[in-house]
Parts: sequence; C-alpha cells; structure tokens
Amino acid sequence: MKLVDIFVLRQIRGLFLYGLVTFTFLVLFSASFKTAVKMIVDMETPISQVSEFLALGIPQSVVVAIPMTILLASILTFSQLSSSGELRAALVSGSSLRRIASSVIVIGFFSFLLSVSLNEFVIPSSVEKMEKLAVEIYREGRAQENDVNFESYYPSGNMKWNLIAQNLDNNVLNNLHLFRYEDQENQLMFSEYFLAEKGLYISNDGSWELLNVVTLSNLGSGRFANLKQDKVRVFFEESPTNIKKLRTKDVQEMNYLNAKNYVSEVRKRGESMKADKLATQTELKIAVPFASIIFSLLGVAMGSSFERKSVGPGMGIGMSMLVIFFYYVVMLVGIALSKIGLSAIVAAWFPNFLFLIVSSFILLKRENPILFSK
Repeated sequence: MKLVDIFVLRQIRGLFLYGLVTFTFLVLFSASFKTAVKMIVDMETPISQVSEFLALGIPQSVVVAIPMTILLASILTFSQLSSSGELRAALVSGSSLRRIASSVIVIGFFSFLLSVSLNEFVIPSSVEKMEKLAVEIYREGRAQENDVNFESYYPSGNMKWNLIAQNLDNNVLNNLHLFRYEDQENQLMFSEYFLAEKGLYISNDGSWELLNVVTLSNLGSGRFANLKQDKVRVFFEESPTNIKKLRTKDVQEMNYLNAKNYVSEVRKRGESMKADKLATQTELKIAVPFASIIFSLLGVAMGSSFERKSVGPGMGIGMSMLVIFFYYVVMLVGIALSKIGLSAIVAAWFPNFLFLIVSSFILLKRENPILFSK
C-alpha cells in the first residue's frame, strides 16, 4: 500500500463515520418518526417499546444510508485533496487518478459486503420482530385500523380465493375478509365476499365455519345480494398450516435465496404480475448495496473536480442527496418497466449500469482533460 492510499484512507475514515451516522438518522427519522409519534401520542405506548421499535429499524436504515455515506465521504475527501493541491502533487509524482481512486473503491466494496450481510443475516429477523411488535402495540392501543397480517391467494380449480385476516391463532382467523372469484369464459369474475368476526377451521371436512357473517353475492347483470347470518360453512380448501406457509410475504423478511424460492412458488400459483414485482424487489437486495461501489467511483470523480474551493459538509450532503434522488428516480423507472415485461434483473441493475457510465465518463474527463477540450 502506497503512502497516498494511507493518506486517503485516513482522510475518508472520519467522514465515512460522520456520514453514516447522519444519513442513518435521516433515513430512520423519515421512515419511522410519524409512526413513533402516533404510538406515543395516540396509543400511549411506553417509551421503551417505541425505542425498541425504532432500534429494530436501524439495520434497514444503515443499508439505505451506506451508498449515500460512501458518496459523501469520497466527495468531501477528494474535494479537499483537490483544492489543497495535494491531489495535483500526487498526480505529478506519477500516480493516476484511477490508482488513487482504487483505495476508495475498496472501501465501497467492503461497504457492499456489509450491506449484503445485513440484508442476509440481520434484516429478515429484525423486520419480523418489528412487525410483531407493531401489531402488539396497535392491539394494546386499540388502534382503529385494519391491521392486516397477511394476504394470500389460492388457485383452486376454476376458483380463486383472496384471504385477508388480522391473525391466526389456534386455527381461528379474526376479522376475516374472504373473496371468491370464479372463472367465467377464461376470466376471473368476483363471485362472493364474506366479512366475518371469526373463522374456525373444521379439520374433519377441511372447511371453515364463519361466525357473525355478512355475505355479498354477485347475482350477475350488475345485481348483488347482501345477507347477514350467524354462521356460514365455507369450503375454502386451505388449512391453517397452508395459510401460514403460503401467506403473502415481504422479501425483506427473507434472505436472497429464500426470496428467490418464494418468487418461484408465487409464479407456480399463476400470479405472474405479483411474481414479477417480488422478483424485482429480490434483485434490489443485491443491486442497491452494490451501488456503494459505483458511488465510491462517482464521489472521487465529482470531488476531484473542485480545484479552487473544497466542498463543505452541508454542500456535500446536498450533492449526495441530489445524486441519490436521481438514482432512485431511475430505479423507479426500472421497476415500472418491469411491470410491463422488462426483466427483473435488468430493472434492478439498470441504475447501477447508468451511474457507472456517468462515473467513468467524469473520471476519464478529469484524468484526461485534453481529450475533452475544444
């Protein structure tokens, strides 16, 4: 390792820690502050529970903050080196800008590994605990919200069931919403809707007994019938075990391989659109952390352009957030295109590919200004 590498790493170390704390707080604040205030004010939740809820959100916030952090740290480091003339001295002594940038790219690589590790080993369990804690807090606070725990789709012959319920304890579903769709001329049409206080699983014949039920039936030709009953027996063929197994999940609850397997299960059930959406979210679990490497290169290219005056922390944060904003705009475009047929891998990795081209162009222009002069 050359002296210039040691110098760059010393410069960037403190800025990286500063940026990581700052951006983690900002991400956590924007994502959870409103919910935390509601818990304290509206539901009188103890501070200890609210603090636990916020703490469980830190790993996700760190993963989002890391790309912004490496971008900020590299911009500030190289703007200081450039404005003080130290970067020019290193270049004159024979080092290339690409060679100097390699030490920052190494940091970006380790940041990528850290983000992937959090996504694989920490975030799935923290998300699950966070959701369970939120449900517990809402129930204790008697929140007047339809706090849905799961939503599942089951193809069954020429019918399709859509189940939404609050929880599943001892083969009992509470606050149950059950929709039935029938295949009519190769098109699924709404048939019946059941709203029940409870649903009890009858293991003898594999049916569900719904209690205090309101049924809305589609009679065709735009006519509907509304009926209220104390009990209704419904032959919804899924057992509580299958409901738990097949419930709609968030890919954040799973590591990458489990998420890939889950997407395959959803696709086998005939839910192509839903599978495409989940597939894109799964690829983003790797693509977003990889942005740390891209942003380390972009930060070097941007920071080395400031030769007269170094960038201050405030301006650096602003520039970083602006770049991240455009990154996520491009990501949203990719996600939108994935809904109309674009490959999930292409949709997730397109922002990285685009920003890699931009970063390489700026770095090449900074290193070889004569090539780009008029």
